[in-house]
Amino acid sequence: MSAVFGGTTEKDMAIVKTAEAEKTMKRCQIGTRNYNEANDLHADCYGTIGALVQERDKLRNLLNRLLEEVGESDRNDGNAPGHCHQVPGVWDSDNGKKAGKPCAWCALWAEAKATILTPNTEAKGPRSGPA
Repeated sequence: MSAVFGGTTEKDMAIVKTAEAEKTMKRCQIGTRNYNEANDLHADCYGTIGALVQERDKLRNLLNRLLEEVGESDRNDGNAPGHCHQVPGVWDSDNGKKAGKPCAWCALWAEAKATILTPNTEAKGPRSGPA
């Protein structure tokens, strides 16, 4: 369930932010021959990139805190907390219709841990002076 802000869900806000970022980046790709407009476009592009990097870092931090809160973040046996499948991430034979199928919780846990383990890359700020 996503939080709602003034009738707009977080997902809707993310879609709007993405659309705005894509619009700015498209303007940067097209470019311009006007020097002042080009500088403004570069500033918009760097601002957009900076905002996206901040959002990424914020989400990674949130995910990291969530993993720590749930616990067992150092577990490396292929199973999520509370699960102990014989074959990591796959339902055991005594689980009826789920038997032999991938466990969604274990897959989500593994993906979350992999996301946290991916190193952040530094964003370069705008250059001073003309390009």
